[in-house]
Amino acid sequence: SQNCLTSLDIQHKIAFKKLSSLNISRNSITHIHPFVFSNLSSLDTVDLSHNHLLRFLAADFEIKRLHINDNRLTQVEIDSRHHKELKLLDASNNDLKIFQINVDLNNLVLSGNQLTAMDNEYFSIRNVYGTLDLSENHISEFNWKFITCTTNLNLARNHIAMFQIECPSSKRFQRVKRLNLDGNFMCNLLHRVPALLKCLPNLKFISLMHNRLNKAEKIQLKAELTRHRVQSQVFDYDATQITPCHADDDDDVCIAINFFHRLNHK
Repeated sequence: SQNCLTSLDIQHKIAFKKLSSLNISRNSITHIHPFVFSNLSSLDTVDLSHNHLLRFLAADFEIKRLHINDNRLTQVEIDSRHHKELKLLDASNNDLKIFQINVDLNNLVLSGNQLTAMDNEYFSIRNVYGTLDLSENHISEFNWKFITCTTNLNLARNHIAMFQIECPSSKRFQRVKRLNLDGNFMCNLLHRVPALLKCLPNLKFISLMHNRLNKAEKIQLKAELTRHRVQSQVFDYDATQITPCHADDDDDVCIAINFFHRLNHK
């Protein structure tokens, strides 16, 4: 990392077959040949963050963790035929307006992009089993069908005014445990709580700070969620009262609650 590389072309093809981790972050790379990593059969993690990439096309190399955050990406192409082992994809802080991949993931981070809609034309993913982070985009409407397997969902700091509650028939949808809706434009939520909890029967934690809720609604909303045994952050000062995450807690939940805590303390 932190060199003066501007591209990785086929002549730069890396031949260290036992290499497990490759960090090429904080360079000035604008172009990567899709087959430049194809000789690295033991490669587990690739870090291409903080470069100047505009497009990322992943070809025939298998990795588990890919960091392409903090570039200038407008396009990401990843095919499940070549990336069945990929578990973590961090594409945060780019210029993505369209995101479509055909890969199952454990964690997907897309915060800080230009996403505006969640439909098949602009947004399409397969399954994200752990954390799906879509915070700090421009999403105004959320489509539940994209999170049927997700445990932790972060939609903080978007443009969501109304949360449509239309549950898919899939039982996998019941996996959602933590939901962050901080910093949106939501109001009049109290009457929607029963439908939300019916849709998310295993919800343990929801954060609704910095929305358009008046004080009376916040009090009623927190009481209603507490009655259903759902921990909540509703008042803007609740971030300091968040329950700590312990080592013996569910790993995915730990990741989410610690992430939400850091986000709220920026």
